[in-house]
Formats: sequence, C-alpha cells, structure tokens
Amino acid sequence: MQQMDLLPIIVFLQEYQRGVSSPSVRRKMLCLQQSPNCCTMSHLTLDQRYQIWALRHEKPAEIARKIGKHRSVVCRELARAPSPVEYKPKTAHQTYQQRKAKNAQKATPAMYQAIRSGLHNEWSPDQISGRSNLQGQPMLSRAAIYSHIWRDQRQGRDLYKHLRHANKPYRKRYGKPDGRTKAAKRASKPSIDQRPAIVEAKSRFGDWELDTVIGSNHKGVLVTITERSSNYLLMRRTSDKSAQEVRKAITASLQESGLPVHTLTSDNGTEFADYEGIASDLKAAFYFAHPYHAWERGANEHNNKLIRQFIPKKMDFSQMPPEEVKTYQDRINDRPRKKLNYSTPNEHIKIILSTPFVAFQT
Repeated sequence: MQQMDLLPIIVFLQEYQRGVSSPSVRRKMLCLQQSPNCCTMSHLTLDQRYQIWALRHEKPAEIARKIGKHRSVVCRELARAPSPVEYKPKTAHQTYQQRKAKNAQKATPAMYQAIRSGLHNEWSPDQISGRSNLQGQPMLSRAAIYSHIWRDQRQGRDLYKHLRHANKPYRKRYGKPDGRTKAAKRASKPSIDQRPAIVEAKSRFGDWELDTVIGSNHKGVLVTITERSSNYLLMRRTSDKSAQEVRKAITASLQESGLPVHTLTSDNGTEFADYEGIASDLKAAFYFAHPYHAWERGANEHNNKLIRQFIPKKMDFSQMPPEEVKTYQDRINDRPRKKLNYSTPNEHIKIILSTPFVAFQT
C-alpha cells in the first residue's frame, strides 16, 4: 500500500500573556507533528535542504507540502541561490550557520540602556537598531528589542508606552455623509497628471502654486501664491481658512496684480474646495498635486520657509495689518535668486509688466 503524505495540523492559540496594551493580540501557530520532517524546527535542517534539492524541479508549494514547511520558507531558500537548478544544500546550510552566528548578539547593560534612551526619545525599535548599526555600535535586532519591550511589560514596567501605537485602540474609519471615500473625491478633482507639460518645464510666466500658512493656535491664515518660473510671491491674510475666504484672497490677489494666470496648482486641503469657483474667476485651469507630494509645489514650499524667517510658527498674525503682510512679501521678492541669474523676483516682474501680454490668458 502506497504511503500517504501526512500533512501537519495547524492550531492557532490566542496569546494573552502580553496583555491588551500590545499593538495587537498575537496568534501563535502550533504545528502538531505527524511526520518526521514536519515542523520539528523553526529553521530548515540539512536533511530538509537535501530534500529541497531533490525536489527542486517541482513547484515551491509542492516541495513545502512534502517537507512540512510553509511555501514561503522554500521560496526564500531557493531565492538565495542563483537559480533553483543551481541550489546546493550543503553550501546553503553552511551559509545559514554563518548568518546565524553573525546575527547572534548577546545583550549587554549598555544595549539595554541605549534601547531605553532611544525609546524615551520616541524612537521605534527599528530606528534604535538601525541607528546603532550606522554608528558601528553593537545592538540587538529589531525583533529582539520588541521581545525585550514585551518582557519588560510583563514585569510591570512601562517601556511599551513609548511605542507609537501602544495603548491606542483601533478606530474604524467611516465614510463621509455623501457616501464617497477620500480616494473617490480625489479622483473627481483635476490631477496634476493632467497638467500641460509646459508647466513642468517652467518656460513661461503665469503658472501659480497655492498654499496657506497658519498662525499660532490657528489664529490667522496667510494665503500664499507663488509663480513657478520666477518664485514671485503674493500674500494675503484671511480671518480663517474656509474655502470661501481662500477663494476671495486668491482671486483678489491675482486680479489686482495684473499678472497673467494660466494654471493654478494646490495641495488637497479643504481650503481649496471651491477650486472651480477660483478657476472660473481667473479663467485658468486648476490642478491638484498628489497627496504627500510637497515637492510637486516646490516653489511655493520654498517661499513658505522664507516666510517663517519673518513670521515664526509661534506668532499670532490674526491682527496683522495688510501693510505688514506687504512688507514681508516685498522683502522676499527682493531676495536675489540663482534661478534668475541673481536678479530678484521683483525685477523679473518689472520686465514681465513691460512686455505686452493678454492678462489671464488661458
């Protein structure tokens, strides 16, 4: 009678020893042995590597089934060789032993002190381990640091509280009242991917980037408007960052400047929700940068940093008069720029204004 392959029985047990404060309640997978090769060790043995070599022409899932391992173990093992055909079990086992000896790190009081210091600086275990390696200092692996943290917690200590997600229960996200997800709303906006290539080239005047600078405790808002080719800045203070107020500030600033406006590009902030109204007022095309891609509005981001030289983050500018805002605007526009061969944006604007053009050309 042909012997049948025996498959391992997998049993999942909830691990409660770590307590509810851990990021997630771990599930331990126990493998009940039914065959000599089944799950006897967490790592591959030399015999199992020879079995992989003998079965190397089969699919990894089939090899894994026959040796009693998960297919990912077999895939990783074969991936370390130049190709499955060139897999050499003895060499692979020697490499594994060398890797194990190299990674073995005996903990010392200095390491534990470095771990505690890193956690108190709100570093993650991965950052603690990586930073130590960069500085050439011995340190436990990321997984070993986590093990130390959970062991510390079981002893009634508080290292785990410095983890970013410790004691923070999962909060289910619900859709907006209109039933659309954020992704769906972004999809309905004109993306920067649709913007003409000439805007990216910065070869014409009249392509603008938009943003807002918020005062201390959200008191006061500066709407900042930067022209891409010259870094010329327009600023206007508003009482709040509502879409209506921001629209008024952008439209008034650009219309009063008398400068051409071809395109407008902003981030996905709610203050630009009335982008269609802005585009209609200025007869220009409006585009949105990708989320978390600040470099797509690099000119405006750079000017915002310059603004902070005059208006620190802790400063409340809710009562700042328009004359003072104009003073800061002029000081920034009077800075020589390398991209303009060290002329200033103000000087560049004088040349633009002296050249005939059709205002708000599309």
